[in-house]
Amino acid sequence: MSRPVARSPGEFAALALLALFALFCLIFLLIGVLVPEKATGVLAVQNGFLALGPLVGSLGVMAMIWLRNRVRPAKAALALATTLWMVGATLSGFGIFAAFTPGDRSVVTNLGYSIALCLTPGAILSLLGLGTFWYSQRRNAAEGVGSATETAPQTTSADGEPSPDYNDLRRRAAEYRGRIRDLIREKNRAAYADQLTTINEKLGQWEQQVYRLVGRLSTFDADAVLQRDLREVPAHIAQLEGQLDGEQDAEVRLQMQETLEGYRTHRAQLDALVSLMRRTRLQLDQTLSAMGTIYSQVQMLQAMDIDGVRARQIADDIDDQVNSLSDLLSAMVEVYGGPNGDVGVDSALPPRSAANAGSSR
Repeated sequence: MSRPVARSPGEFAALALLALFALFCLIFLLIGVLVPEKATGVLAVQNGFLALGPLVGSLGVMAMIWLRNRVRPAKAALALATTLWMVGATLSGFGIFAAFTPGDRSVVTNLGYSIALCLTPGAILSLLGLGTFWYSQRRNAAEGVGSATETAPQTTSADGEPSPDYNDLRRRAAEYRGRIRDLIREKNRAAYADQLTTINEKLGQWEQQVYRLVGRLSTFDADAVLQRDLREVPAHIAQLEGQLDGEQDAEVRLQMQETLEGYRTHRAQLDALVSLMRRTRLQLDQTLSAMGTIYSQVQMLQAMDIDGVRARQIADDIDDQVNSLSDLLSAMVEVYGGPNGDVGVDSALPPRSAANAGSSR
């Protein structure tokens, strides 16, 4: 998210003035409630209600200024919200005062005037102020998130390369497969339906391979140990090479050479892994682009009378993509995987039922 804007001196000045005004209103209210009038010796509680509205209004404005979303500087919306709230609260307080001081009018008549002329307009203005403040906060929050998204630096992988959006890669693969599958369903009665069914089956294999590769890339980028080794192993090699040149003790030199050889072997393995991951990223981009081309070709089957030869060619193109991804997976098993090629990413696969839905139909 974007960093909050610092409070301006104007905000602190406004808060101080409002606090003084609220204190004055509170004192006036307490005098009306607690101190009897000298002439009558009776508490003039209704006079205290004159200060109730401004007191609530000023406290509310202070809360709006203090709690506002400070992703953006204060705008006209905040000024409008605080003005509406202050006027509405003050008008409502005056309506309460008027309701308790009927004068020459009857209680019912006076209450009707108070509700119609003060309480109702005051409540409406107060609600409008709160609504304006809420809307401005929502809008500022949305702008802040959008700005943070636009300005946020692109994440990098363990080898320093920009990391792709792996969720987007999975989504695109599923989208291509789903759309091609839907088009194939509409051609099931064609003379070359068998070839189209083969396309659907191969698409399931292709999507599985994409998910596996994306899972391995994601695991690679999130591997803190690899990030540390890629950063520290070259530094260790350079340090040992410098120390080796000046070492005179034969036994120490031998030990340093053995250690250096181990580090060099480690670096060679890391270099092979980094190269493989770069190839994988490029291959994923290429295979998704190829799927876009195949999707366009399948769409042509809808509009043109193309025979089964063309359908078989599309199936072969998908098969080429599957084989390319399989080769990369095999290389990953050899370079990065364990004894069984398991690097803990099978959970990234799509559900088996979804992956095989097309072929079962």
